Amino acid sequence: SEGAAIILESVRSQLKLDGVMIPSRSLTLMGLCELPRLFLAAPRFEEVGARYVEDIFAQNDRRFDLRVCVRGTSYDTLCSTVDVFEDLQFNSPMAPEATHQIALTVERDAEVAGFLVWLTLETAPGLEIDSLRHEHCWIPVFLPAFDPATQVLKGDRLDATVSRTLCKNKLNPDFTVTGTLSRDGSILHRFEADCPHIAEHYRGTPFYDRLLGAHDQPKDGNGHAVTTAEMKATLRQQLPDFMVPDQIITVDTMPLTPNGKIDRRALRALRAAQSSVSSQEESAASETESLVHQAWAEVLDQASIGLDQNFFDVGGHSIRMAKVQSRLQTALERDVPLILLFQHPTIRAQAAALSTSDDVVAVSGRQKGSKGAQRLSAMAARRRGRRKRDSDNG
Repeated sequence: SEGAAIILESVRSQLKLDGVMIPSRSLTLMGLCELPRLFLAAPRFEEVGARYVEDIFAQNDRRFDLRVCVRGTSYDTLCSTVDVFEDLQFNSPMAPEATHQIALTVERDAEVAGFLVWLTLETAPGLEIDSLRHEHCWIPVFLPAFDPATQVLKGDRLDATVSRTLCKNKLNPDFTVTGTLSRDGSILHRFEADCPHIAEHYRGTPFYDRLLGAHDQPKDGNGHAVTTAEMKATLRQQLPDFMVPDQIITVDTMPLTPNGKIDRRALRALRAAQSSVSSQEESAASETESLVHQAWAEVLDQASIGLDQNFFDVGGHSIRMAKVQSRLQTALERDVPLILLFQHPTIRAQAAALSTSDDVVAVSGRQKGSKGAQRLSAMAARRRGRRKRDSDNG
């Protein structure tokens, strides 16, 4: 019950001595749960929920791993006995922080990834609102604890300590559940599950990385995730090739300089890091692949390019392809049809086409000391020198 203990204790002296608090008790329960494998593998927010998530991030001026409510759960979702997550007796003084022990016994074989946590309110003696039995205004919370999900058998036992401490605002509680899962007296797993009011991390666990990673993807007008490849394909239909962005990188916020302007140097560093991760570079298998790679690297000003990456997905466009053509003709000392390069837009495919096409001389047997290769190597050396000077001056 968010902040209730602190708020009520601050005004308790103003209440009538014989007054009755309604509700009289807030009892939050917990138990091990089995959720669908599809949900655990690819969790997603509903459209309305996604908007609320963005509102929460905006209100707190940052993104963080937030508590996740799961609709459609019931007591059938549980696979263990139930114990207390938090117990607040409103008619008695309440400690702002507390620690207690719990014990859960698995009642059926299941695959569990964490706990279901839900609220019950005692409105009068014998009258109770149970949010797991009837959803009301509260939806049960899923607290991840095991990733990947772990198999439990009937009779397994979970022992844990539940700690409630005040967060930085000194009003709302942070929770931590630490314990062991055991079978026949032998410990199977040790775990720690955090449930903070506002987490310090973002996408800090595998579950939240899957959930919020999907949430961070750009969306179309219908709320469906859009890949960078789809965005580039759409842009190519609307713009000339040279206006299509080299790379599309999603960031939580734009990096800024101390005076509030966009930090372009930081953006360049993001681009370099993304290129390094995505290139999956491998060594060229032939001299032809080496020559094509060298030409691409010169034109695109990128050293790390994978052999199977599409030219137009790593910053290429028609004008740059013409520059590649010019460099290859210099290196091979033969005409290279531009259409051939467009038809084979990867390094590996271009190298294979150049080696087998009737329109060019096979170059797999050319010696590394050939005049064309020397020219291309000299151009590459000059370009590397310019980049180094620019880096030193920047």
